[in-house]
Amino acid sequence: MTPSDRFDLYDIEFRSLGQEKSRRTVFYFALSAHDTLTIPSINMGAQYLASHGVQVISPTLIFHEENEKPKDIQNLWSHEILAYERHQNRLLEAISKLARESEHVGFMGLSRGGFVASHLFAKLPNIKALTAFAPLTFLRNQDPWNVSLLDFHSRPARFYVGHRDTLVHTAQVMDAHASIVDRDAVARKTSSFDLVVKPSIGMQGHGTSPATFLEGAQWLLENL
Repeated sequence: MTPSDRFDLYDIEFRSLGQEKSRRTVFYFALSAHDTLTIPSINMGAQYLASHGVQVISPTLIFHEENEKPKDIQNLWSHEILAYERHQNRLLEAISKLARESEHVGFMGLSRGGFVASHLFAKLPNIKALTAFAPLTFLRNQDPWNVSLLDFHSRPARFYVGHRDTLVHTAQVMDAHASIVDRDAVARKTSSFDLVVKPSIGMQGHGTSPATFLEGAQWLLENL
């Protein structure tokens, strides 16, 4: 299955995969819109969802449109925090508009895209569920750019991380999960936020296996 031609909304490039105007839609945040839906393994979850009647829509994340190296992009996000904030606000507007066309909407994110998906999930209460693979959870430890401060409002969410990920730091992901779950407990809310730790693979232990992408997509489909 191949992605659609690009369309633009609020100066952000989007592409989609699967059935258009489906009752179920997943927004997948990772790289550029095209790369997210076409690079093998990274696109495995999207392909699975599309094969089950879900429309998958991917935006181009800030600085990915200029073919920056991934490592440089993380530094750019940290140092160009105002540019990132403007980008997130535009994404919020665009996705709020696009999400109205489906009854069941979920988010999926990879690495920095997991950071974006988490923040937008907290801001959009109509999104049913979130899954994130090896998610970045903070930018220079700045408030409010720390996932541990977010409220997922007891909706289903699941993070996957390698047991020794030295890029996004396994301990930071675990701390973010614990903070959100603990805050739910204090508020006497039932938390539906899972953390799944897998054996690390790839450079800096930051890789995600095809099996994990598939597992996360299956879980998300069940929770839409």
